[in-house]
Amino acid sequence: MKMDVDLAKLAEIDEALKDKETAHVMIDRNKVISRNDIPGLRIETVEKEEGVDVRVVVEKGVKISKEVHMCFGVTHERALQKINMDVEVQDGAGVSILSHCIFPKAEDIKHIMEAKIRVGKNAEYIYTEKHIHAMEGGINVYPKTKVRVDDGGHFKTDFELIKGRVGILDIDYEVEAGKKAWWKCPPR
Repeated sequence: MKMDVDLAKLAEIDEALKDKETAHVMIDRNKVISRNDIPGLRIETVEKEEGVDVRVVVEKGVKISKEVHMCFGVTHERALQKINMDVEVQDGAGVSILSHCIFPKAEDIKHIMEAKIRVGKNAEYIYTEKHIHAMEGGINVYPKTKVRVDDGGHFKTDFELIKGRVGILDIDYEVEAGKKAWWKCPPR
């Protein structure tokens, strides 16, 4: 699929996308433009009118050694993007995901992400968001996440705006944790 702006170049992940051993999914508004699954990790997507449903499953006991890349972008000036994420890191599994959220021409964009995450017993899930926005600040970002971390599980997430400006940023995380579970979320 031809894009107005090459999201992979903006995210500086060209090499990761060429590596058949690196899992990734790349979405421009409501279209999946590139995807690579690897053994032990499934990424399922359903395209919708205003966004994409994404289901990620890391199978029991599987440790994904290479960082998984997810790119959620909008190359238009005005748009609504809704990403519904359902993540399951099964017992004893582990994964680190780097999410590139890229909105280079944003004048009036709403990026809404609703996520449901389950981190199994003694499992680990690390999710890092790096955003690239237009300098005008014409993007409103609304990530809402409900997380369940089972006994002995680890969950960590970070958010970083590495270029541009945001209009509204409303981060909303809710975490339910079992015994000896550990979590870290961005500050409010």
